[in-house]
Amino acid sequence: MDPIEPPPPWLTLNPIVEALRYVSLVVFAAVLGRLAMTGLLRRYKFFALFLGVSVARSVFLMQYQAGATAYAQVWSRTEPLIWAVYLLLTWEVHGISTIQYPGMRDFGRKLLLAFSAVAVLAAVASARIDYGAQPDRWPYLALLGVIRRSLTTALFLFLVIEAGFFAFFPVPTQRNALLHQRMATLYFLSGTASGLIFNLIGNPAITPYINIGSLSISAAVMLTWGLVLTASGEATPAYRKRTLEESLLWKRKSEELELALKNWTAPGSRRGTRD
Repeated sequence: MDPIEPPPPWLTLNPIVEALRYVSLVVFAAVLGRLAMTGLLRRYKFFALFLGVSVARSVFLMQYQAGATAYAQVWSRTEPLIWAVYLLLTWEVHGISTIQYPGMRDFGRKLLLAFSAVAVLAAVASARIDYGAQPDRWPYLALLGVIRRSLTTALFLFLVIEAGFFAFFPVPTQRNALLHQRMATLYFLSGTASGLIFNLIGNPAITPYINIGSLSISAAVMLTWGLVLTASGEATPAYRKRTLEESLLWKRKSEELELALKNWTAPGSRRGTRD
């Protein structure tokens, strides 16, 4: 009798992936509960919406076996909803960071929409190239995966650009707003990295390993995110206390930048400057 061939090593990791999905679900639900307990639910309503939608989707998907037809159908039909809450979350992060500066806020929102639109269009256009060498049982799911990776990459790049701007030009803001921005950046970075690794290697055998890394990092980032947002952080400045001279200098610079962006984004502003 021939010896029974053991299963591939990556198959034995599936129970770990399932356990991490439950851990991730608990963490997301706990952070949502903490927002409610600390009175920050309304302040971070799109963050709460993102958490709620993620929890509800995970609970619903757990009724089906991963890889089954029913699971794939539910996943594909709810995936665009995840994209929407990703975009709303980033919209909120940017809006809170620039709440005192309407010009910066409006300019950033236009840039965010442009980034997202280009990402989705590029994903659809490049789907054949990305997955041409990878036969897929569900081509539609492959397309959705490319769109998610492109969208998370665009949102990550947008937040990195914004973080770089605030590092170079530290406008006055609250500690919570700054931490909210940084944690969102880390979250989208983890999603971007896992999608990129899988796409570059293209070996289904590594999928559980990628899922383990992605779920672990996602849960860790989300747990940290929930802990760093505090009620006191709403009133605590994000940067060190400046001298009077520094405060006046940054105030003047921020007002000049705000006026320039407000004039640039105002309807017909460039036409008005030529008349």
